[in-house]
Amino acid sequence: MSVSSRVTTSLLLIFLTSAGPACSEPDAPSRELPQQLLTDLAVRSARYLEQAPRFHCVESVRNIRYRETGRRVRESEYLFEPGGTHDGNVVPDFRFRVRPEGRIRTRHSRHTDTFPSTADWVKLFSAENQPWFIYRDLGIRVEGFDLVREIEFRGWFPLVDGRDIREWEGTALVEVTRMNLVEVRARPLNQEARVAKLFDRWSRAFKIKVGISAGPFLMPFVTFRLARKPLAHDLFLRFDHPHDDVRLPTELRYETRRQVSPDDSVAQSTSVRRYGECGLRTSELGALDPPDPARVSSGSP
Repeated sequence: MSVSSRVTTSLLLIFLTSAGPACSEPDAPSRELPQQLLTDLAVRSARYLEQAPRFHCVESVRNIRYRETGRRVRESEYLFEPGGTHDGNVVPDFRFRVRPEGRIRTRHSRHTDTFPSTADWVKLFSAENQPWFIYRDLGIRVEGFDLVREIEFRGWFPLVDGRDIREWEGTALVEVTRMNLVEVRARPLNQEARVAKLFDRWSRAFKIKVGISAGPFLMPFVTFRLARKPLAHDLFLRFDHPHDDVRLPTELRYETRRQVSPDDSVAQSTSVRRYGECGLRTSELGALDPPDPARVSSGSP
């Protein structure tokens, strides 16, 4: 083989080696969690998805929007059927809008929030998601009445819009014995550095001054920037409803803050979903029996 042929072959091998992972699913990043623990977590995630569709809960939703003049609150209530798997098929979440008197009004077949739903977060340690996360064991401690293991996780997806849990990072608490999820706290990847960079870009953005004419008078100029102040997001998810060998969610909370200075931010919105009155379902999937009006509260969550 000539020298030129050897060089060509070497360059081709280097190209194929470097381009390979970008053309297919990436190799699993190095983790500090033992493989047996990862396997147990994946099994428990699959177990939850199998058991969750057997239950129903009352879901109380409260969305708060903060303004300079005060806050705007919207509340609603649903009969909630957790999604999962059934006979090998994927079952989506189902929501049934409930009137104050307890009558079912409308059926909603999907989660409409901007960020991942509870059904997405319970797949944090699933076999399909593990190749897309880096995990680190932070040790065992007591949380309330539970002996839990704290696990740090970091997604391997570039941040796009935050709808995919693989665009998030944070910590999760899992039971030491049964591996059920107890709590998740998370934020979008590299949020602190990203917000700082976007705020710096906003502070240097081009300004436009607009004067509003009202008859013979000219109102004071209003200044606009050709950029928006960045937003930061935080997730809190808690599982405190034990049923059989799984734990059902009790609260899902997303908080959004707007950066107003390099070191300060103000609340912009809060979305809270609380779950109660959980029990076994007696009807077919997606066909929940009408609730007992006495068990469905119409007050604030």
